[in-house]
Amino acid sequence: MEIFLKYDGTLSFADSVSVQIMKELKIEKIVSFDSDFDKVKEIIRIYQD
Repeated sequence: MEIFLKYDGTLSFADSVSVQIMKELKIEKIVSFDSDFDKVKEIIRIYQD
């Protein structure tokens, strides 16, 4: 909930949970077409145009 509130609801709750899990497991990269992950500076989104 902390991450969800930090981004004022612009990051979905599901994405917020993913970010929290990634932080806990020290995962820094995610493969996703969801550009909302670009808002999280600690996460590197890997995608292909």
